[in-house]
Amino acid sequence: MVFLAEHPELQDRLRENRDLVPAFVEEVLRLESPVKAIFRLARKSTSVGGVDVQAGSTMMLLNGAANRDPARFDIPAELRLDRPNCMEHLAFGRGAHACPGGPLSRVEGRVVLNAVLDRICNIRLTDSEHGPPGDRHFRFQPSFFSRRIEELHIEFDPIGDA
Repeated sequence: MVFLAEHPELQDRLRENRDLVPAFVEEVLRLESPVKAIFRLARKSTSVGGVDVQAGSTMMLLNGAANRDPARFDIPAELRLDRPNCMEHLAFGRGAHACPGGPLSRVEGRVVLNAVLDRICNIRLTDSEHGPPGDRHFRFQPSFFSRRIEELHIEFDPIGDA
């Protein structure tokens, strides 16, 4: 919702071309990963990215940082609906360590976003709660692992009989 509220042209583009909704969901997951960090215990000595890791070592993996790696994602700080590798992010982990709820979350995101686009327009952040454009403030739940805004105040206009 923050991306939509901050970019009215994006609201219009998605409303006009619903085929872009899945790419939007993936890009938002990449940019605002719900999981900030996960920990793993090395069961055997190995090398990761040229760094030796001894068996029994605890490793902290930063999903959000990996999702903004310029070696992996061209112009990583930018939301791009035409990103060819948009599904390669680590928002839900990967492989044996992938979140089993990831596919359901993706579907829920697409369904909800389409319902929002059908029913409301002119989505905007409430300046009195979050500050003016360029100086926005959000309160995040204090957590080392997850990234969640505690409250999001938006304003909008209904579409038709919404």
